[in-house]
Amino acid sequence: MHAIGKLAEICQTTVRTIRYYDEIGLLKPTKIGSGGRRYYDQENIVKLTTILTLKELGFSLEAIKLMLEEEGNSPRELLQMRLKMIQAEREKLKKLEQAIHGTLQLMDLEDAGKWEEVAQIYQKLHDWGKDGTDLVRKTYFTEDELDALHQLPKIGQEGKDIEEIVTLVKDIRDNLHIDPASPKAEELAIRWVNYTDRIYKGNWQLANKAWQLSQYNRKEIGIYHYPEDVVAFITEAIRILEKKRGWNNEQKTGNS
Repeated sequence: MHAIGKLAEICQTTVRTIRYYDEIGLLKPTKIGSGGRRYYDQENIVKLTTILTLKELGFSLEAIKLMLEEEGNSPRELLQMRLKMIQAEREKLKKLEQAIHGTLQLMDLEDAGKWEEVAQIYQKLHDWGKDGTDLVRKTYFTEDELDALHQLPKIGQEGKDIEEIVTLVKDIRDNLHIDPASPKAEELAIRWVNYTDRIYKGNWQLANKAWQLSQYNRKEIGIYHYPEDVVAFITEAIRILEKKRGWNNEQKTGNS
C-alpha cells in the first residue's frame, strides 16, 4: 500500500490532483486509515497512470470516467476517434489562422483599423470562399486559365508574394499625392509590373483579362478589388511607363 504522497511521486502528479480525482469518483483509494489517511495499491497505480495518459491524449475527465466504468469501444477504437477529433480541430484552427492572416492583410491593404471596418473585411473574406466565385470564374476562363489563377497567391496565405503586394499597395497609398509621371511613380509602376509578370509567369493576356474583370467590371473571380484611388494611380503610372518604353497593349499592361 502507498500513501497519497508516495502515489503522487510514483505517477509524477500532485496530491491535489489525486484528491480531486477522489472527489469526482474517478480514483477511489483502496483503503482509508485512521485520521482519513488514504492508501493506494498497485491497481490504483495502474488506473491513475491510465487516467493521466488519457488526459494527456486530450480526453476529458468525464469521458475518461465513462471509458473506465463501461465496457464499450476498445482502446484502439477510442484512440482512433480521438485522432479524428484532433484532425478536425487542426483543420478548423488552420482555417481560422488563414482567416486571421487574411483579415490582417486586408486591413493593411485598405488602411483599416476600426472594428467596424474589420467586421466588413472579415465578411468580404468569408464571401470569397463561397461557391459563386468558382461559377463566375468558369464563365470567363478556360481550364488552363483556371489552373493558372488557382496558383496565384491568395489573401490569407503567408509568404513573400502576399507580403510584397501588401507593401507595394501601402507604398502607392503613401504616394497618391505625387505626379504619376514622376520618377517615384515610375518606380512603383515597375515594381507592380515585375510583380505581375512573376505571379502570372509572363502570361500578360491572362493578367490583363483578370484585371479587367476584377477591377473594372467588378466580377467576383477571387481576385482582390484594390481601392479605387490605388487602381487609378497605378493604372496611369503604368500607362505613362508603357508610352515611355514603347510597350504595346499586349505587353506590360496587366496588373495582379
